[in-house]
Amino acid sequence: EHTVWVHIDVNSAPVSKDEIYDWTRTQIIQGIETSFPDIDFDDIQTIQRIFSVEVNKFNKGLGALLKDPTEHDHELYKTLLRYQSNLHEKATCYTRHFGNERGSLIVVIFDNADKRSRDEQLLMFEVAQWLQREFRALVILPIREETYDNHRDEPPLDTAIKDLVFRIEPPVFQQALVKRVQTALDEIGSNEDDKRTYDLPNGFRV
Repeated sequence: EHTVWVHIDVNSAPVSKDEIYDWTRTQIIQGIETSFPDIDFDDIQTIQRIFSVEVNKFNKGLGALLKDPTEHDHELYKTLLRYQSNLHEKATCYTRHFGNERGSLIVVIFDNADKRSRDEQLLMFEVAQWLQREFRALVILPIREETYDNHRDEPPLDTAIKDLVFRIEPPVFQQALVKRVQTALDEIGSNEDDKRTYDLPNGFRV
């Protein structure tokens, strides 16, 4: 109830440092919007709530000098448009409003990062560190074991807080195989009238 989960599929991520950061900002914004399907993000009331700090700053500052309501609204429109057009400002306001202001924690998951090449995994680690510095969020980044072990003492992995690194150990292959065969046998045993067959390349039927 107090977390907002943002899943970023790294399979489609650009591998250029010039593109990856804006791409990540866009993914955060889209991920938060996906988490709240009942909210109309095009509604002006929603926009003013998301950018409430900026709206209040405008109203207390230069906006207080504008006595004409039409002129005030026009200048506020330009202020909100400027913040909405800036990806970093927009992502910051999104994470602030749906996270801290609502008493929730934004959790960002970089899905499939461990399926990319070594250099791309290291790049995503840099992106994860940047995201953690810039936004109030918990960032979870899976990378392959060999990538971490081979480069843990080199930049950028040398800056990782080792206490926050955990491993998912794979099961012993024999145990996994026995478990799968037993599951199949249990499934077959529960359907006594259901005969399942398949043909081998040599013509034998099992």
